[in-house]
Amino acid sequence: LVTFLTIMFKKNPLGTFKQHENAEFSSSFTCTYIKQVLDGEELLELDYLANIFRVGGVDQLTDYRINIGG
Repeated sequence: LVTFLTIMFKKNPLGTFKQHENAEFSSSFTCTYIKQVLDGEELLELDYLANIFRVGGVDQLTDYRINIGG
């Protein structure tokens, strides 16, 4: 299984780091795109920004697009 992600950081504090002390990084992010492929077959593709949602290569938003006139 191969998973591709596109993420955007929501919180990325620069902090204050001291010499000779362990630094802790507490960043949070949100995922805007995910695609999962197994043996060359696309299992899942979800892109919030481009309005794409496919499971097993089948578009799950077809009826939605028809209903909104798109």
